[in-house]
Amino acid sequence: RLTERTALSLRAEAAHDSSISDDRMAVREGFLDWTPAPNLDVELGRQVLTWGVSDYLYVNDIFPKNYDAFFTGGGFDRMKEPVDAARLAWHGTVVDVETIVSRARADRTPSPARFSATTMLASAASADAADDDLDAAVKVSTHLQGWDLAAYAASFRSREQRHFMAASGLRSDRPRLNHLGASLTGNAAAGVVWLEGAVRHAGETQRNAVSRHFLGSSAKLIVGY
Repeated sequence: RLTERTALSLRAEAAHDSSISDDRMAVREGFLDWTPAPNLDVELGRQVLTWGVSDYLYVNDIFPKNYDAFFTGGGFDRMKEPVDAARLAWHGTVVDVETIVSRARADRTPSPARFSATTMLASAASADAADDDLDAAVKVSTHLQGWDLAAYAASFRSREQRHFMAASGLRSDRPRLNHLGASLTGNAAAGVVWLEGAVRHAGETQRNAVSRHFLGSSAKLIVGY
């Protein structure tokens, strides 16, 4: 803690992966936490962000993931990739509002070196500079008669690559996505019930897309008990 209203968080990590002979050192968290008012929090810097209520099946958690953690044996918290962001959280008497502006960042996927054979997609040339762009998101949440409700809206660069054929050959990009979602959690029938849904749409169309896993437009709904 630096002062009564400011604090600095810093966490670094180092790892060695013998399977692909890779050494990695990185700052996982490094941000300034400032409380200018009793009901206002501001965080600036690299941080791990989590939204939504479902685990592993992400609906409203729009922030980048580390899918390579399945291979390295990292815990559940390693599934969340840190982002360089400015986060503002306002806590009202009825609703809470959280606004985030962050640097666009893709999911971390397994290295092709882990596999004995890879697809031609690994050779695709990038057609954009998505990492130089900014993402924006807002969450409004409240607690009503024993239920936690939240609404989400975001505009962000896709976390996964979209591959397509161009005159110069196989290319890839990360188009901008517009996202709207909601979640609900509460106690019912002697248990915990949760529901989460969202719709997402790519703002740019690409006729020659060859990606099997890229969803330009999608709707997701998860119900749990």
